Amino acid sequence: MRKLIGGGNIVRSRVKRMKSVPKTSPQVPSAMASGALFDPATHVINIFLDPPQYTVMENVGTMKVKVSKTGTGWLGVKLDVLVDYSVNGTLRFTPADQCFYIDIPIIDDDIFEEDEHFYVLLENLRVLDESTGRFIKNSTSTFPDLERQLTKELPLSQILSPNRATVVILDDDHAGVFSIEHEEYIVPENSGVVNITVKRSSGARGLVAVPYATLDGTAVAGKDYTKTSGILEFENNETEKTIEIGIINKEEYERYEIFSLFLSTPICDESTRDDSLSSRDRKTKEIAEKGRPKLGRISKCRIKIQESKEFKGLVDKMMKKANVSDAVGTHSWKEQFNDAFTVRSSEEDANVDLEEDNLPSCCDYVMHFISVPWKVLAACCPPTEYYNGWACFVVTIFLVGLFTAMIGDLANHFGCTIGLKDTVTAISLVAMGTSVPDLFASKVAAVQDKYADSSIGNVTGSNAVNVFLGIGLAWCLCAIVSWLRSEEDGFRLKAIEKVEPGSLAFSVTLFCTEAVICISIIILRRHKCFGGGELGGSWKNKITTAVIFLGMWATYVILSTLETYCVISGF
Repeated sequence: MRKLIGGGNIVRSRVKRMKSVPKTSPQVPSAMASGALFDPATHVINIFLDPPQYTVMENVGTMKVKVSKTGTGWLGVKLDVLVDYSVNGTLRFTPADQCFYIDIPIIDDDIFEEDEHFYVLLENLRVLDESTGRFIKNSTSTFPDLERQLTKELPLSQILSPNRATVVILDDDHAGVFSIEHEEYIVPENSGVVNITVKRSSGARGLVAVPYATLDGTAVAGKDYTKTSGILEFENNETEKTIEIGIINKEEYERYEIFSLFLSTPICDESTRDDSLSSRDRKTKEIAEKGRPKLGRISKCRIKIQESKEFKGLVDKMMKKANVSDAVGTHSWKEQFNDAFTVRSSEEDANVDLEEDNLPSCCDYVMHFISVPWKVLAACCPPTEYYNGWACFVVTIFLVGLFTAMIGDLANHFGCTIGLKDTVTAISLVAMGTSVPDLFASKVAAVQDKYADSSIGNVTGSNAVNVFLGIGLAWCLCAIVSWLRSEEDGFRLKAIEKVEPGSLAFSVTLFCTEAVICISIIILRRHKCFGGGELGGSWKNKITTAVIFLGMWATYVILSTLETYCVISGF
């Protein structure tokens, strides 16, 4: 319609007028306008935060946040810095600047708080207009790309990611977490002392007292180490203390004992607490309570006392030079029979390191003449030097069985002579005769060994052999003999070996009942109030336990005898 009335093309006229208006955007430098080869991407000014994450202590004072710039742009830029989304200041970069540091003060107080954080942001980027000398909003320019024969529209500057930095403030007002440095310490007995380090972490505010004490294990205070207890006082900002425990040197060849050190609940100095705590809200008080001192993961440690390597090495060298096999072994039957007929002092055997010879006492002569027959029989064993001791071992086992059979037969003959029934003879004379060697072996083990395992284990092991091997082997031989005899007579199917129980049920029931009582007493003796161990302890505990056990044995023999003679009824 406008063409008909002579108005022309209104769109084309509008475009011509817009092109004739001069632009106010920053001008491209002459080097770029002339088409010089360059990389447009590296020319753009890039502003960003580096790094984007900060962690500082509350007492740092002032922290710095780094703002970096890259690019070879020729213009100055300005941008706003926001702290927790509020404008905190403005940064201005000249073409020569590469980075700026923002100083942010951190307020320190004496109140425990949870870890806090805030943000630092970059916004509102402006560029310098060279024609007016004023900063205007960021705009774009057309840059030639001679490599591709085209132009690019790129921003003069831009804020890149990360444009937000997170600052975490760690509270330093916690009273501390107290832990022992190591869970286990191994110390030689000749060291004299062991030093246990207690460390304070996660804060060191205020005066804190940490109680500590040692606890017996296999090592006993006063015998193996010095009992230690007390309170460690950590001053304000003090992070480490040492506990010294004395170790007693017993000069043992082999030693392995354990005791413990434990820390109790730390106690905070109440005078350093904030008096206004009671007037705060519940949540604030709960946070403040979290700042009280507490124990860490390792609040108890084990200390292992071992033998001195130097002492053990010295003993090993001496034993090697002295050839111990000569001291404990024999070379000939002549030597063994000489020892069997020679009267020796008991003190000489107990103290081999005495320089003077001790004469035998009257008791030594009496015991010698009583034991001469047994010494002569023992001297018949091959010397330990023959076949590396195997000949002595085999013959000794045979003699042990022979002696046991002799003792059993003698006891049976004695019982028949005085008119005792076989059952009574078995539980009294025969049992005592075969158990006396076990009794002395357990006594020696209890005296010489530091633990009760060997002594009590010898009793249970001997009874296990008597019950399982003794009855099983005897019954097996009896069954084989009966089977062979029945085959000779032609009545194999009728060969049934029967043994009447007699008073076995009553005797076994009584024995099992007293065995349960005995085991219960041994378990009770493990507690400190009953002695603290299966064997030993105070004189009162030892006598009481011995009387109870002897009384149970006498009760067993008396009741079984009465039931055998039908004085009391069994079942």
